[in-house]
Amino acid sequence: VVAGHHPIYTAGSHGGFFPADEWIFSPRMLKKWAWIPIPVVGPLLRKIGGKARGQDLWATANKELVGNLMATFADHPPLLYAAGHEHDLQVFRDQGDLPTTYVVSGSAAKSTSTTQRDNTLFKSPGHGFMVLDGFGAGHSAQLRVVVVNKETGDAHAAFCAELEGGRSARACDRKGH
Repeated sequence: VVAGHHPIYTAGSHGGFFPADEWIFSPRMLKKWAWIPIPVVGPLLRKIGGKARGQDLWATANKELVGNLMATFADHPPLLYAAGHEHDLQVFRDQGDLPTTYVVSGSAAKSTSTTQRDNTLFKSPGHGFMVLDGFGAGHSAQLRVVVVNKETGDAHAAFCAELEGGRSARACDRKGH
């Protein structure tokens, strides 16, 4: 298991994915109540600022980090790469031949929207966390994504995947939840 702050895959704002309302009502990127129609400006400024500050995937330092990690993973693929940085919950399979699963779990304090990518296994803008059970001998584990209702504190496993060294993650059957 490899953990880092910046994700390798993301379908959130740090990956350049913004909800439709932020494209049309750009001030909502700063204040959720600001329903002022100023199309396109916010996401474009965010992309420029995110690159300049090194916060987004297209920033030079992050591209270099991802390239170096993926080169290392080609010879020594981890079972799981865990990251934060975004304010949502995401699970991805590798887009190439690696048996690695990639997770983004950064939705404890606030939450933001996320979208679907070709390699998305699970996504949620909700608050929550991830649990890795049974990791040890045999290089297998079970990944659970737990979503928490911010108002009530109720929690439930929203997604479950079986991880095993040498193969891609597969969703648990209903009994595995």
